[in-house]
Amino acid sequence: ICCRSECDDLLAGLEGQLRSPTASAQQLSEWTRAVSPNASQELLEQLEEIVSSHGGSLPIHGKAFAQWMHSVFPTKCPYRSDARTSMPQSVKNVAEGAMVIVGKRWASARQAFRSIALLVAAASVVAGLLKTLLSQKTNSKGKKID
Repeated sequence: ICCRSECDDLLAGLEGQLRSPTASAQQLSEWTRAVSPNASQELLEQLEEIVSSHGGSLPIHGKAFAQWMHSVFPTKCPYRSDARTSMPQSVKNVAEGAMVIVGKRWASARQAFRSIALLVAAASVVAGLLKTLLSQKTNSKGKKID
């Protein structure tokens, strides 16, 4: 994948360890201590509260965990303000950028096709004029001039 972020790598490691889309507070605390030994006790307590508010099992691809990950890894994990941003931001940016490029290229292609059509039309007019001129010249050679 061209655009993996460090946060994506962290989540991939967590997924590999859990082998589940959800995790308990204990699982997440142990994982956090392993990948970020300097994580504050306050953040770990906040995590426990979040897991508790989700009935003891927190979806690791949900908004709440994504926002908590941003608190722990602010430079690696983007802040996700709504559920529509569950796609990694880098992938979303690539998709949006691709749509812009395709749109611009399509506009350029349409303009190129129009230009080609105008050139073909102009060439057709020139060919018609040449044909007319040549036929007039041929007719004038075969006719007697009085």
